[in-house]
Amino acid sequence: MAEPLCPQSYCGVSNSSITDILQCSSCKWGYRANPLSVCEPCTSPLPLYDWMYLLFMVLISFVLHCIAIDINTNRKSSYSTVLMHTSAFLECSIAALCTLLLLSPTSELRLHSCGVTSIQDWYSVFYNPTLQGGTTLHCTQEVVYPLYTSVMIYFSLQIPAMIIFRPIFSNKRFTQRGVDSASPIYGALYFLPLLVLLQTVAGGIIYYSFPYLALILSVVSLTVHLSHFQDQNISALFSQSLCNARSFCILLLCFFLHGHGVFSLVISMMDISQHSIMAGCLLLLVPAPYLIYILTSKHTDPEKLDSHTVQ
Repeated sequence: MAEPLCPQSYCGVSNSSITDILQCSSCKWGYRANPLSVCEPCTSPLPLYDWMYLLFMVLISFVLHCIAIDINTNRKSSYSTVLMHTSAFLECSIAALCTLLLLSPTSELRLHSCGVTSIQDWYSVFYNPTLQGGTTLHCTQEVVYPLYTSVMIYFSLQIPAMIIFRPIFSNKRFTQRGVDSASPIYGALYFLPLLVLLQTVAGGIIYYSFPYLALILSVVSLTVHLSHFQDQNISALFSQSLCNARSFCILLLCFFLHGHGVFSLVISMMDISQHSIMAGCLLLLVPAPYLIYILTSKHTDPEKLDSHTVQ
């Protein structure tokens, strides 16, 4: 069996006729070295788990948009707040769609993938081999194509999407309060660069832990949201959370995030095609945190706990 020319799996050469080890370097964008150290284009379809990772990054940015909108708008105006959330949804959706169309294969709603074999693939910068003579081969590249660049492009496209859609929706909402209409946009201009930095530094960690992060985020968000209702009776919680437009949208987002986490966790542990019934049963548990909170609210109401303490 032929031996690989290059000393590290991330290094490669442009064609098999090259025999000089000093010619080993990083492959072109969208290429990865095969076992013989020859760079080949990545043409494998993106795995389902990778799709769920990309969807998680989209959801995180959308959730942060919603938080920025909630902080800077009048929560009593439910209809107006929903309008702003709709704007954020359109911005994230169009940015994600444009990202898909820009990447290979271009103008198609699918992606080619180089695959991910280990967390080291995310940090090839730390695995540049040094030869015996002291020469370092620079093989840093996007080994996990397209999981790095697709997220970066998506975050970048959100800014022009905000410029286009946010004024249309904020015009009706903020006719009397022009200053506040810009506050959610300012918030996005803060958290989008932070998300880019987080993706650059901790992309590999997020890739392997995002199902758990989605579950934790959904449960915490749901708990915080329900705890803001003054009346913690079971019937009141049901009516307030389901009949209010803003509250219902937040509830749906928490459910979707929780379902995303459950589904991602299932496909990371088993073949979904062979365990579809089990996956479906687990997805039925998505409303469980919501129901548990409401059914146990009378036992955890701070006012009732204080009254029992006094007695």
